[in-house]
Amino acid sequence: MMFADRYYVKGKRLIADNLPKEPVEYVNPYMGNISHLLVPTYPTGTIGACVASDRESVSEPARPVPPEMAEKLRYYTEDVHRAAFANPAFVKKLLEA
Repeated sequence: MMFADRYYVKGKRLIADNLPKEPVEYVNPYMGNISHLLVPTYPTGTIGACVASDRESVSEPARPVPPEMAEKLRYYTEDVHRAAFANPAFVKKLLEA
């Protein structure tokens, strides 16, 4: 249970005992797939996220969008989803290490 006290107590202990140099080093043993996402922001920065999952791939949509919903979407497509989770070269090297 994510919001139970034991979740935070155990998480704090794990982080204190295994403080990584990079978040990927900490998550990699526990999750099967890690992707890095960067979003350009105005005027000169980026917002980033690291998404970890025990699914085979976060770059593949977990389920198809129902046709009645897909026709209403202006920006999301399965191709856009895949592209959003394409890892840059430096992340691929981290994951292969």
